[in-house]
Amino acid sequence: MIRHVSIPARDPHHVATVLAELMQGRVYPFPGPVPGAFMATAGDAHGTQIEVYPEQAAAAPGEDGAPGTFEANPAPPQYWPFHLLLSVQLD
Repeated sequence: MIRHVSIPARDPHHVATVLAELMQGRVYPFPGPVPGAFMATAGDAHGTQIEVYPEQAAAAPGEDGAPGTFEANPAPPQYWPFHLLLSVQLD
């Protein structure tokens, strides 16, 4: 099972709100290292959540075992090769 995923969006708050509605959960500002990020939480026993970052954010891997960092991506692609299969209780 996938219980956590991070995705880019032009309007992170709107996307997180829709995802939270589909999961019958809640949306919260994501208090992480990227301003303007939100998370949609399912409120289930597994801690299922989807982090939604502004499309201008890029995650870079850390070097020599160091944690990764977030960087600015001033020219994000128009389309992202991303999809997710998410099971929800709603029809």
